[in-house]
Amino acid sequence: MTITTVDSASDPDSEPTEITAIRATEGEPEADEPIIPPVAEVTDESLSAPVVQPQTDEFVCTECFLVHHHTQQSSDTEDLCRDCA
Repeated sequence: MTITTVDSASDPDSEPTEITAIRATEGEPEADEPIIPPVAEVTDESLSAPVVQPQTDEFVCTECFLVHHHTQQSSDTEDLCRDCA
């Protein structure tokens, strides 16, 4: 594998410099080996957050399902935010 770089700060007309990459020997899979992502740790911890209903000055966009302030509503007749409209 070869990486070419040009140091344009010193001389914009200079020739590219070739840098030969060193092949990794440990920790990286070969080209024909499948890459297996690490498995997430499963713990006994319970992840919880309180659920808060939309306030009177908020609405839920029917396209992205995010809760927005009423000033982000695209029109008075549709529950679409300005980003989705």
